[in-house]
Amino acid sequence: MHFSSWRVLLLANVSIPLLALVGISALPETPKYLLVQGRGDESLEVLRSIFANNSGRDPSEYPVKEVALESGGVSLSDVHGFLDAVRLVWHQTVPLFYRARLWHTLNICCIQFIIYFLAQGIFMWFPTILDELGTRNGENTLLCTVLQGFNINSSSEDEASSCSVEVDTSTYQVMIIIAACFVVIYLIFAYIIDYMGKKNLLMAWMVLTMICLVALHYVEQFALVVIALTVVMAIGNCGGLVSTIAMEFYPTHINAMGMCFIMMVGRLGAVVGSNILGRLLFASCDPIFWALLALVVLLCTLGYFLPEKARSQQKKPSATAKAIVTATTSPIFAINSK
Repeated sequence: MHFSSWRVLLLANVSIPLLALVGISALPETPKYLLVQGRGDESLEVLRSIFANNSGRDPSEYPVKEVALESGGVSLSDVHGFLDAVRLVWHQTVPLFYRARLWHTLNICCIQFIIYFLAQGIFMWFPTILDELGTRNGENTLLCTVLQGFNINSSSEDEASSCSVEVDTSTYQVMIIIAACFVVIYLIFAYIIDYMGKKNLLMAWMVLTMICLVALHYVEQFALVVIALTVVMAIGNCGGLVSTIAMEFYPTHINAMGMCFIMMVGRLGAVVGSNILGRLLFASCDPIFWALLALVVLLCTLGYFLPEKARSQQKKPSATAKAIVTATTSPIFAINSK
């Protein structure tokens, strides 16, 4: 068997899910699921092990002695058909749009949609953009001049019949370098987020993205164009910041549904951007880049109104205090008793 490059690619793609499978198999089952299934003792054991791992103390020192489902609401155990599942999803989704949360939910969803629309929309067409820039043989040319000279629907009958396309491997070498840059940006975010704060970091990257979008109208050097486009595409990293802000905003009993909902909206933005943004760039490059700049300005404005986590000092619970552990399906009471 000839071990070609595409086989290596397939193995590389499969290896990551396999590593994830091994990692997941080492994790305990969620106590929320165990409790819904009526396995309260196992649920408590998982909570004790988490407590021991986080605190370094003995599991027997875990103050919660009993966990029980709160009565009321729709539970996973009540789902026996499609309509029951729809009713469960409805009851979990509606709280996201209560009056106290409506503005923030819409704001977060709008930000996620635009972020992934921009990032994925440009990234999907980035190899084509690199190929077109490479055809200039090192000549300094404005990006929009290159893109508007490209016919996105052009293809010869010979290429279609033979299914043979010349591939410039240097394009994918650049893509690998850019992917490494994304990892570095993530690490930088992780290091400075506690110093700058989530909102400040988010808005700072938006400002940097604005500068790069303006620069793309004027810079001609290949390296500078690639760097500017990389910074613009790296706005997708800000989606993680917005998700973190949303996680802190939603109460625990609707947190999982809130995260799923806003990520669904973000992925919808990625699908829309992947399908239309590239064609718009090749058809009307200059106006579209100015429109993208306006979108990032809107993002920065919306980011200013994102909810902030209130910093409050937590008091040590008394022996009769109750800690609430919330499930994806329904709230759980964890009774603290001695």
